Amino acid sequence: GFVPCTPLLPKRVFQVQLLQFYHHLVNRCPRVAAQAFVKALCDVRAVPYEPNWAQQFSTAYDVYLAIIQQVRTLVRKSLHRSSPDWRILNACPACQIRVVGEKVLPVRMMVAIDGNNSLKRIARRDPPSESGILGKSRERSDPRDGGQDGYLTTEEVEEWDEKKWKYSGNDMVDSEDESECNERWKNMKEESTAVALGKYEETGLFIMLCRHGFVLSMADMVRSGEQRKYALAVLNRFLSAEKRDREEKKEPKPAGELLVGYDIGCETAKTVKRCPLCPLALDQKLRMVVGLMHGHAHNRLCQLCYLLLYVVGAGLEDLEGCERFFSKSNSLAGKTRYQSRFHRRQAISEYTYHNDNFEVYANLSDFLVNNYRQALDLVATQDVLVEQLRLAEIEDTRVFFSWLDEERQYLRSREKVPVRETLEMEYLRNLKELEICRGILSTRTEEFLGWTVDTSKRELDALERNTRHLREEEMKHMRNIHVLKQKLEIDKTWERGSDEWERVDLMTQNANYQKALDHLEGLLVSRIFELGKAHLAGTGYKMRQHLLNAIRNRSKAIQTAIEKYNDAAKALRPPRRTISWDEIMDYTFLSEFDILRDTRDDVRHKPWAQPANRQLSNQFFKILRAQEELERLHVEIQRLYTFMKEETQFLLKAEQILKAKDPAFANQVRGYRMERGRFNEIHRRRLEKI
Repeated sequence: GFVPCTPLLPKRVFQVQLLQFYHHLVNRCPRVAAQAFVKALCDVRAVPYEPNWAQQFSTAYDVYLAIIQQVRTLVRKSLHRSSPDWRILNACPACQIRVVGEKVLPVRMMVAIDGNNSLKRIARRDPPSESGILGKSRERSDPRDGGQDGYLTTEEVEEWDEKKWKYSGNDMVDSEDESECNERWKNMKEESTAVALGKYEETGLFIMLCRHGFVLSMADMVRSGEQRKYALAVLNRFLSAEKRDREEKKEPKPAGELLVGYDIGCETAKTVKRCPLCPLALDQKLRMVVGLMHGHAHNRLCQLCYLLLYVVGAGLEDLEGCERFFSKSNSLAGKTRYQSRFHRRQAISEYTYHNDNFEVYANLSDFLVNNYRQALDLVATQDVLVEQLRLAEIEDTRVFFSWLDEERQYLRSREKVPVRETLEMEYLRNLKELEICRGILSTRTEEFLGWTVDTSKRELDALERNTRHLREEEMKHMRNIHVLKQKLEIDKTWERGSDEWERVDLMTQNANYQKALDHLEGLLVSRIFELGKAHLAGTGYKMRQHLLNAIRNRSKAIQTAIEKYNDAAKALRPPRRTISWDEIMDYTFLSEFDILRDTRDDVRHKPWAQPANRQLSNQFFKILRAQEELERLHVEIQRLYTFMKEETQFLLKAEQILKAKDPAFANQVRGYRMERGRFNEIHRRRLEKI
């Protein structure tokens, strides 16, 4: 058949086979634009390219996609799969299919959410005014949406803007949930994510994936950064669909948790507690966690609460699937940057549909088999761990859990510096600066009084000016000291060598030590992923040394920070041990810095603070998670086998029924069946190797 490029009196048409070929080509390689494809056709046909042909081809392609979408809708309707929630609840056979008699897992499903700003779209506006005000929108009105099921509208997202929240009764967040991660992650700061470059209308895409990579829900980020409302909107969409499905089927509440991995999962957990989503999240047993890759850039207390390594039932999943998805979908950016809103959503929807059915599903059994082998390899190291535990004189592995509790309690017990201590340190600082100022002033005064007729007027003016500035500085310190004495209710001014002076002086040294450590830790955040690669098991010695040398050569600021830290450590009483560049490279990311923060000597002698014990603890939890992964894989493999069998039988039966009534439509059902069915035999062969 042929598709015209105009509804009336078309002068040019395009073959359906050609449009179908371009459809599959552009989904495999999104960088191929319509103009480049039409020019290639002209080269093949040996005809010169006309500028309007690309537009005509795009129009015909829109018609083709509209037909495809209508056929999909009719097929799903005939199969009773046309409800808005059906796709989001049946996207992944390994996660969402339930088999009678299967083992109940502590974590029923794992998903990942994240935003990416590659898929931005330029707003079509008039040039801005001289004062910088954005020009009037020139966007053509288009009633078409372009999104598929699970693609949230802007209105659905805006309902979760914090300004529209109704009181939920959970405004108070437990103090133990407070974290120090806010300074490390820009998307935790609403003031950073609330603004975006004015030339962009859509500033990115926010998605939700299952652990196998199937897209469950997504939303456009509009004229803002990665705000909280996007995470809350996609979570609400998924949780609401699950709840409606359970109520329709009259099923009880879920037995297992729903783990949601997010690079700022710690902050999002607090947001969920105080927003209207809280009752639904509790009902569906939502639990926010932090993915393994991003988790190592969080502080240690946050890791102990949210890192997947310590979450029961998480298995070996890293919940970093969004990063892998974006690494592929970034190729869409060149095409969608200047498209209309409809065509951008259309391109993203078609890409995700194709990716789910022809990439993720095709590699599903490969994912399961690889995870199975990885889990077996880790479990095989159990004998080595037992021997190491014997040498370390650790008789019961339950001690690792108690160590985690002790470390968590210790980190939570660290309080911020009280207001009085802050004022005392400020008071002592002013006393010291006043002492230094008076010493210099005394010297300058003697020089001023000792002038002679030989002293030049220029030198005399400079000396007079310096003396005047020093007296002004002296008065400033005296005023500060007077105010602080009143606030602290100090009757007698502290003198050097007094008990109060020595006590606060030691407190100041500790504060300087903490400040130097914070600065060093902050610099390492920027290199955290390179450090992670250097410490990965499987990274060869030469590659590890190459990475460490590259970090060293490009990180002069880190070396300077190490020197300042060592100076602050030596100034303590008693002095703390200094650290070297090589020791920094041996640390397990930033988590090791938190045990340096305690200025008391005894913490370094606690079992959980010993590097060897921490390594054994990590190895133990990895093996524990590997055993959980095997249990999950046994369930997921059974689900995949069941899905392949029952789905094929169901669709074949529907196809046979329709063939007698409408052979052409039955052929469309067959095409729907073969979208995923073509990979079933490959799945069986792969799974039989286990």
